[in-house]
Amino acid sequence: RCSPWEGQSAPAVDHGSGGDDLRLLELLPRLQGARGQRRRRIHIHPPVWRLLRSGGTVMLWIFWPSFNGLLATEDGRLRCYINTYISLIGSTTTTFIVSGLLSNKKFSMEDIQNSTLAGGVIVGATADMVLQPYGACVAGSFIGIISTVGYRFLSSRIYEKLKVHDTCGVHNLHGLPGLLAGLISVPVVVLASEESYGLSLYKIFPRSAPIEGSHDLKRIQEELPDIEAGEGRAMAFQALVQLIGVAISLVFAIVAGLVTGLLISYEKIIEQVPDHQLFDDELFWNMPDHDDAGFVIKKGERRKSRSRSIIPRSVDGMAHLSPAVQFALKTDGQHNVGFSP
Repeated sequence: RCSPWEGQSAPAVDHGSGGDDLRLLELLPRLQGARGQRRRRIHIHPPVWRLLRSGGTVMLWIFWPSFNGLLATEDGRLRCYINTYISLIGSTTTTFIVSGLLSNKKFSMEDIQNSTLAGGVIVGATADMVLQPYGACVAGSFIGIISTVGYRFLSSRIYEKLKVHDTCGVHNLHGLPGLLAGLISVPVVVLASEESYGLSLYKIFPRSAPIEGSHDLKRIQEELPDIEAGEGRAMAFQALVQLIGVAISLVFAIVAGLVTGLLISYEKIIEQVPDHQLFDDELFWNMPDHDDAGFVIKKGERRKSRSRSIIPRSVDGMAHLSPAVQFALKTDGQHNVGFSP
């Protein structure tokens, strides 16, 4: 009740602000100049790890409705489950279609592991509301396209222009869908009414309940005694509050990201990892002399675990890699990125 925005807006704030926070946290050390030209290594996971990550995607896909429905109650929780699953189906369908169209009728594992989940993010702020099946499907299908295109083109542009390597696709799966989820909540709240929701509307938006002592409040409490007096807030004003909430989350993300990035880039506070040891597991982990990483460097030969990179020494045959990885390999090859023995 203390939050200025109500309903299911918390997931959208978490995703949107968290996505921008992480991107700014990574960007700021490059703005400092000293470490702006740090060497980047991009690890290409062996097939077995890609398979395990796919299992994680399936688990998230199954349980995502429970994430969105955590704060919902009664029939609102049921709508959360239905809207989230329909949106996930839409994003999964369009992800496979767009990924195939952009990869010569072959699918990219990066797209499938991430963009298929974007449908659960975009309805995070409105999952307990009356979206109608077609609304949830359209939202999920739309963000599936946007997220897949983002992984294919936008990630490499961000790396090229800002030198920010979005290693986990935070922007395309969490940041952008979370921001759109907050914006979608504005028209959905405007259209909300007692006629379409019944008296449960005042459980979703407690501040919109009639004020204390009013005739409308007595009428409502005769049917639902647990409804408390509110502020009589109009839904149009509540929609404005939703929009302000999105702006607040973005400002908080930007400030928190910049402050955090400044702190971790200050060498007197946190010891910096030397450039030549970046992305080197041996710095923090006990590594075996040899292991079977599943990545074939040469025919019949597998890499040694103490090699500093599992990326092949030539960029031949990179068609199966994501565009962001291909771009980094091609543009940073002259700086010995990912090609050292």
